[in-house]
Amino acid sequence: MIRLFRQYFSISSLVFVIGEGLLIYGAVFLAAYIIFDMDLELLSLQPIIWLKILLVTITTQVSLFFNDLYEKKIGDNYIDLSARLIQSIGITSILLAIVYFLFPSVMIGRWIFFISLIFLLFFLVSWRLLYFLFIRRKLFSERVIILGSSELARDIVHEIATRNDLSYDVSSLIAQKKDRDTRNTFKGISVHSGFENISDVAEAENVKNIIIALDEMRGTLPLKELLQCKVRGINIIDGKSFYEMITGKLMVEKINPSGSYFRMALSNHGWHVL
Repeated sequence: MIRLFRQYFSISSLVFVIGEGLLIYGAVFLAAYIIFDMDLELLSLQPIIWLKILLVTITTQVSLFFNDLYEKKIGDNYIDLSARLIQSIGITSILLAIVYFLFPSVMIGRWIFFISLIFLLFFLVSWRLLYFLFIRRKLFSERVIILGSSELARDIVHEIATRNDLSYDVSSLIAQKKDRDTRNTFKGISVHSGFENISDVAEAENVKNIIIALDEMRGTLPLKELLQCKVRGINIIDGKSFYEMITGKLMVEKINPSGSYFRMALSNHGWHVL
């Protein structure tokens, strides 16, 4: 994951948003290109044409955001996806009409605007269908290690295993002690015991994220081993925050002093965690 503005974002999410922004910009540019009879020189002479296209791009992505179209779970329902896309295009049209009325100088051109709406709908539908195809094949997945065998660990593994829209792959689980029940619970996942070699396991499995999902952290959180992981460039992630991020649900029932201890312990070492 990548950390921006004190928040963590998966690589696939950034690719999705940036890629869609470029497609929207390209759709409007293509419409302008057609209107100006395929003449790039004539197009480049138009006043601040590039900024006008950027305004359409930003407005469209804001509309998509407020219609929850950057919540990737919606990709499983194509009817809902299509309806929300059409609704977003409609909202974009209304917002831009208001902006153009208040500031006529930023209007990109009536025919460019109408033609770009057709291209936008086609590009957005095609992009999302292609993206969800890649997501289902886990082509953008990030490998993670789960530290702990708690109920929270089981919930995280279940979410990752059953949801195609999550671009994560559980490489292995590290339990504090060797336990046959743990192996039975997490079938299909490589289970290690003991926290002594966390860094070596992460390096051997080429993992860049470790999710902490311990029942109790006081006296059990392996700070020295996690520090070694941090030095090697591995992200240390709070399991409760990670679960809330991928599900959108607040885990009120799991709030306990351990979470505060986790953050305090890591912040004392100058670490930033999700």
